[in-house]
Amino acid sequence: MKVLHVSPTYFGDDSVIGGGERHACELARAMARRHDVALLSFAAEPRSTRDGRLRTVYLRRRRLAAGPDLSALSPGFFRWVRWADVIHCHQVRTLSTDAAVTWGRLLGTPTFVSDLGGGERYALSYHLPILRWPRAFLLISEYSRRLALEEPARTRPNRVEVVYGGVDPERFSPGPAEPVAPRGPVGSTADTLARKFVTDLPAPGLRRSRISAASMTGGRSAPCLRR
Repeated sequence: MKVLHVSPTYFGDDSVIGGGERHACELARAMARRHDVALLSFAAEPRSTRDGRLRTVYLRRRRLAAGPDLSALSPGFFRWVRWADVIHCHQVRTLSTDAAVTWGRLLGTPTFVSDLGGGERYALSYHLPILRWPRAFLLISEYSRRLALEEPARTRPNRVEVVYGGVDPERFSPGPAEPVAPRGPVGSTADTLARKFVTDLPAPGLRRSRISAASMTGGRSAPCLRR
C-alpha cells in the first residue's frame, strides 16, 4: 500500500523545530516498515532524501498568500496525491490539507487528518465543508477531540478518533541517569497545550536523561527531516 503523509512544515532549522513536525516524521518512518511511504513537505529548494525505507520529498515552496509557511503549495503536489492509496494530512486548516482532502475526495482516495496545533487564516476549510470529507480525524489527545466536536455542524468532522502521540524508542531512549537536586521551579520549553497531551510536568527530584531532553525539545536528532 502506498501511503502519503503531508506536512506543510518539516522538522529542521530551516523550517520548524516542533513536536508536530517530529510526530509526522516518526509516524511516517514507523509505517514505512510495512508499507511504501512518502513524507511530503515544502522547502526553499526541492530535494528528496531517504531514511531507511522512508522517502521524504521536499517540493519547492510557493506561497499562495502573504502568510507563513503553512500557506505553501506546489504544482508537483498533485502528482503525489495521485500516487497515493491513502493520504494522511498533518495540520488542519492549511492549504496543503485543503488541497489533499479535496483531491482525495475527487479521486476516491481515503484521507485522514491530524490536528497538531498548526493552521493559518487563509485556509478554505473555514468557508467550505472540507473537513467533513476525510475518512476520519486521528487526534493525539482527548482535548483535541473535544475541540473538533465543538466545530460548527457544517465543518465538523464526521468521525473523530484519539490515537495519542508517542516517541520513537529506537531514537530516544534513556541514557545513564544521574540525580539532580532541585534548585527551584522546573520549567520546560515544550508546548504544554493540552491538545498535545503535555499537561503535567515531573515532580521535583528529576533525573537527567536523553529521553527527557529529546521529548521536551521535540526530538532534534530525528534524521529524516534534517537539512
